[in-house]
Amino acid sequence: MILTYPSPCFSGECGFCPSCCDTDPTSSDPEPIQRADDLIKFMGKQRVQEESDHYHKSLNKIIKQYDYRSPTDIGFMTKKVNYEKGQPIDNIKYKLIEKHHNTVCDDPLCKVFFVTSHDNLKNTFYPKLPIYSRVIDDNHQLCAVCISR
Repeated sequence: MILTYPSPCFSGECGFCPSCCDTDPTSSDPEPIQRADDLIKFMGKQRVQEESDHYHKSLNKIIKQYDYRSPTDIGFMTKKVNYEKGQPIDNIKYKLIEKHHNTVCDDPLCKVFFVTSHDNLKNTFYPKLPIYSRVIDDNHQLCAVCISR
C-alpha cells in the first residue's frame, strides 16, 4: 500500500503532511500544484466541473468583449490594471503578459482547473490566456477573470 500525503502544512503541526510525519514527499510538483491536488479531493469531480464551466463562460465573455486572441494579439484588453483587494492601501498594479507564457493564475481554483486539464490543453490553451503579472516583482499572476472580480 502506498501512502499519499497532502501538501506541506502552514503550521508544521497538522500531523498529516510529509514534514509533520517526517517522511519524504511523494510528489515533486511545486507546492501550489500539490495544494490544488488536495483541493480537488475536497471539492469532488462534480463541483470541479461546475466551477470550471462557470469559469470558462466568464473567460469567454471577457475574451469576446475585448476581442482578445492571444498574448501577442490582445485586442482591446487593458494592459495595466489596479487590483483592489479591499483597502485603498491594497491597490496593487498588474500588467498584462504580452508574450506566450507558461504562467498559471495563482488563484486556487484556477490551479485546480489547470491540474484537471488534459496535457494538450496545458500546452496549447493555457499559454494563450490573458494573464496579468504583479508589476512590483512579477511574483504573482492573476488571469483576466480573477482580476476582474
